[in-house]
Amino acid sequence: MNLFRNYEKEFEDLQKSISTIGDMVSFQETNVRSDITKLNKNQNEFERELIALYEKQDEIFEQLKEIKALLQPPIAEVPVEDIKVEPVVVSSDPIEEVYFRDKKITNTFKKDFKFDTLDTKTFSFRYVSKRNQTVYSKFTMFDVLLLLGVENETTWESWTDLVNHVGMGANTLKPLLYNIKKGFFDKFDFESGVSFSKNYGLLYVNGKKTNVTVKTARYIVDCITNSPNPMTTLLKLAKGNECSNLMYKMIGTNYKNPQLTSLLYDEVHVPIENNPQKRKEMGM
Repeated sequence: MNLFRNYEKEFEDLQKSISTIGDMVSFQETNVRSDITKLNKNQNEFERELIALYEKQDEIFEQLKEIKALLQPPIAEVPVEDIKVEPVVVSSDPIEEVYFRDKKITNTFKKDFKFDTLDTKTFSFRYVSKRNQTVYSKFTMFDVLLLLGVENETTWESWTDLVNHVGMGANTLKPLLYNIKKGFFDKFDFESGVSFSKNYGLLYVNGKKTNVTVKTARYIVDCITNSPNPMTTLLKLAKGNECSNLMYKMIGTNYKNPQLTSLLYDEVHVPIENNPQKRKEMGM
């Protein structure tokens, strides 16, 4: 009795299967190698064509250079001895420093204004640009007068104080102060730029009626006249609502103008004097 099974048939089948798989793998490898060979051949042909194209391009560039050289007129040679180089003269003069009171105005804000006309309607300054556009200043003649008065008042110490004090940005304020100190505005006639009159209790400016009463104008002038810091007082008054900011400054900066003060008082106006010694000397 045979106790063990005969596996020879299975081994033969397995060997056949392995042989078949090997043939398939060999066939696939052959195909892959063939494809790779074709790709390498195509790549080589592409590279040769690319090299030929670059060579053709170089030939074209050389031809273009020759054509361009033929079209351009010959450049005359300039003898070296005819070329003169002028020496640069450096000024030994020190840069002029400009101060507003004891505060130095830096070079950043040293910009000379181009304004050539005082506009009697807006009281600002203007000039015509190269593009034929009329350029107006952001400030008026009364701002100039106010700053002239505020310089030596004791109500500010630093640039920050002054900027906050007058309510004007540094980029506007400092160039304006620079031009004031340089005498730019001396050519303008501020006195004839504004005239005052009155009618029916209202103040008139340059012959035009305003909404400001003579009583209000008198109050503004009285406050400023009797203040140790007149322009600081004017700036405080300008925060009120009795009249426009422009009118406050117009009246306040003219608080010593006889044409204005003569309208405000029926008789010669004597400012209130708070100093007892001076009152005694004046017989008050």
